[in-house]
Amino acid sequence: MTSWAKVLTVIAFVLSLVFAGMSAVVYAKRQAYKKMYEMEQRQHADDKAADAKKLETKEGQINDLTAVRDLLTTKVAERDKDIATLKGQIDKLTSDLADVKLNLDKEQAQVTIVTATNAELTKRYDEFVAANDKLRAENKDLIAKLSAEQDTTRKLQVAVTELEKLRDSLQTQLAQAKDTIALNEEVFAELSKHGIEARTVIAGLQNVPPIDGLVIAVLPDTHTVALNVGSKQGVRKNFNFTIFRGPDFIAKVNVFDVEEKRCAAQIITSSGPVKVGDAAQTRLHF
Repeated sequence: MTSWAKVLTVIAFVLSLVFAGMSAVVYAKRQAYKKMYEMEQRQHADDKAADAKKLETKEGQINDLTAVRDLLTTKVAERDKDIATLKGQIDKLTSDLADVKLNLDKEQAQVTIVTATNAELTKRYDEFVAANDKLRAENKDLIAKLSAEQDTTRKLQVAVTELEKLRDSLQTQLAQAKDTIALNEEVFAELSKHGIEARTVIAGLQNVPPIDGLVIAVLPDTHTVALNVGSKQGVRKNFNFTIFRGPDFIAKVNVFDVEEKRCAAQIITSSGPVKVGDAAQTRLHF
């Protein structure tokens, strides 16, 4: 119940009490006047029999009482009018109360609609939250997949870079091999001029064993190097050694002097300066 409905109920209750009080007062006065009138009537009857003279006086008194009665009747009529007015007000209040009740029913209906709407909105919000959580999970999975793909891409890029380096290295080695072949052709031509058959040299080189050594000295002025391997390791004159620094080709040398634990070799071709500590390996080159 709203505050207006409570107020109207209290007002109606108070007016009902007022109407009941006024009705009780009017009824009591009417009963009192009625008794008084009856007493006067009896007194008048007694006095009429006893004294005629007093009859006139009593008649005057009766007339006075009649006037009083008329006055009281008028007052009662006015009170009845007031009561009718109060009744009209009560009826109006009753009508207003009915209107308030109707408005209250409308408000309750609106509250019901709002409650249902709120429940629907809550349901939709829960669905939205669930959909949002699903999208977040899917987004997390996509981010993980993207991260994995990015890692794969980086690995592929690193592999491509390594392959490009290997390609460049192989191209360099191929160019160096071509240069070595051209130099060997020049050496073979020079040997032919001095009466040395290239086939004989090649036949002797075909039996070169695999020997690994290190450069222990470099003589740039004479284009010679000293290796830490000799006859004890199977080195003989005219053996060729290929000089490497890591995976890179540095030079090719030809042995011209052999000792037990070291040998001296002439630099035949090179891609750069030979340094102490470079690796030396026997290879068969044409």
